[in-house]
Amino acid sequence: MKTLFICLLLLSHFNSHSQDCKGLPSRYSSSSEAINRVKNSSFVLKDKLPDGKSEKIVSANYYSCDGEFGYMVYVYGKRARSFIHAQVPKNIWLEFKNAPSSEAYYDSNIRDKYKIELKQTNL
Repeated sequence: MKTLFICLLLLSHFNSHSQDCKGLPSRYSSSSEAINRVKNSSFVLKDKLPDGKSEKIVSANYYSCDGEFGYMVYVYGKRARSFIHAQVPKNIWLEFKNAPSSEAYYDSNIRDKYKIELKQTNL
């Protein structure tokens, strides 16, 4: 019983640091802010590109609040630059994940689509 209590206490502690995905804003000041907010939120569905699947895409993760559309966060190249796409349909994610060439599928079906909305800055 004591062990169960300790496990529940630890679980509630770790979950208290993540935000529910439904509270995420529709616009961000930068892609870095969007990536950090998404990675620190809780989602109904999380999925990832299998390790070693792609030569240039170091890693890719999919986060969905409703199981139909979600964020795709990926790390690209030797410099390990992170990028994010929003409102990516689950079927597009699954096709990307299972494509023979992740890079080719990305270039044809995801690049320049599903962009996050950035806040306008006043200069």
